[in-house]
Amino acid sequence: MSLSTDSHGDEAIVGLEGERILREGSIGVYSPRALGQPTGPLYLTALSVGLFGSTIWAVRAVSALIGTITVGVFYLMLRRHAGGTESEKRVVALLGAAFLATSQWHLHYSRIGFPLISWPLCALLMIWGALEAAKHKQARWWCVAGVLTGLGIYSYNAHIMCMLALGAWMLFFVARERETPIARRLGWLLAFISSVIVTAMPMLLYAFNPSNGYFKHSQAVSIFTAPNSGWAELHRFGSKFGYLSARYIDVWNNLGFNSRIDSVDGIGVVPPVPAMMMLLAALGLLWGWKSKRGNLIQISLFFAIIMPIGPTITIEGLNRRVFAIAPLLAFLAAVGIIAIYRWAQRRTWKGVFKREKTPVGQVPSVVVGCLVLLFIGITGQNLYNCFVISLPSDSVKWTYGQEMVAVCRYLNTLPPDAHVYFYSRRWSKNYETRVFLARDVHIEDRSTQFGDSGDFSLELDDAKQQVYFVLVNEYQLKLPELEKLYPRSQIVKGLPTPVGNPTFIAVHPY
Repeated sequence: MSLSTDSHGDEAIVGLEGERILREGSIGVYSPRALGQPTGPLYLTALSVGLFGSTIWAVRAVSALIGTITVGVFYLMLRRHAGGTESEKRVVALLGAAFLATSQWHLHYSRIGFPLISWPLCALLMIWGALEAAKHKQARWWCVAGVLTGLGIYSYNAHIMCMLALGAWMLFFVARERETPIARRLGWLLAFISSVIVTAMPMLLYAFNPSNGYFKHSQAVSIFTAPNSGWAELHRFGSKFGYLSARYIDVWNNLGFNSRIDSVDGIGVVPPVPAMMMLLAALGLLWGWKSKRGNLIQISLFFAIIMPIGPTITIEGLNRRVFAIAPLLAFLAAVGIIAIYRWAQRRTWKGVFKREKTPVGQVPSVVVGCLVLLFIGITGQNLYNCFVISLPSDSVKWTYGQEMVAVCRYLNTLPPDAHVYFYSRRWSKNYETRVFLARDVHIEDRSTQFGDSGDFSLELDDAKQQVYFVLVNEYQLKLPELEKLYPRSQIVKGLPTPVGNPTFIAVHPY
């Protein structure tokens, strides 16, 4: 099951911006549409739209490609920096890549045309650069890490939290490198910071130009400035601290235990991360830190602590604004399996079917079998949650405008001289999905909510001969009136929605 029959207005915006790039060339580093978003991934969308046409498939193909590349980059990074022996690195890389590839969280965003899917890839490249810098301890590698860190700001607004998390770890790393002269360590930091600033300079220049309104997005979603967030009513330090603490805990609760549906992207029908995978990742983090499994464990801890601050201080989008940690959770879950295996290896086991004990250093096949079942259970639950529960759900279909996409398909079948009277309480004729998928149709709003004349009307303009009434949502109840007014009408009904109503009803009076 996929989202192929539905589409979101934000996906259409991505496609429209891709078309604008094809027309104009560079459109800068930031687009004000959809509350504002970096344009980095949109240039890839432009290439896809240029090759495959202005379709939702062309927009989503970019997400699918980036999601696939992310898994490959993740595997390669783990093979080099997972920590432990070479055999452990190989196992962790395979398990981690499998956990990420089957993650409902990752699959969901890989199947929709949101630029968000590029964020984990940018975060992984940034982390990989930092790991190489820590390994080689050479200024040029710290410059590379800085460039990769700065590039992420062109993928998603919340990347600033990744930069803070990685920056905090780098300070931690530099402080612990006491055998290296302090002047050299300061040189590493200077190389990193200067590279970040130079790379991010185009975005910084755009952001600090007041006429661009860059900070309107953050002001709209920040709990400190957004209306009705509840923050303005808190006056005591204790109440503010308790409010923020509760929101911080809620981020993790929403992620793995008691999720809420996000009306923007549709995720949250079930928790994005299965509870068992979350617990396994926590075990991997604790064991990895205790056994000093390398810098990637340390980075994961810093990300786990700092990244939830983003959704804590903003409204809505809890799962989106922490999405960059998805690969790290997959890595930690893989380490958790290694932790259980190593624990079993240090014990003596009485045989299940025979009296002798299994020697220390050997793991009974039943334990290995349980670990295999644990892996299959987590990946299987992720796939089941994604393709059986989440994507086919009524909530996702509503979020991705099943009715509007069906209307657009119908509009594209009409003759060139057709004129459409459109009735919908949810969408106007200017909704981005209609503009992207059925732009050449002559259409006017006739609903009470969006009517061009300001008044609802079923009257027919005699000057327009090829008229089609298209009814969506409760306006389908007007069908008997239309049949009474125009008894010779031809009626077309769209496929049924999950509740049984047609996606649309079209009435052609002649």
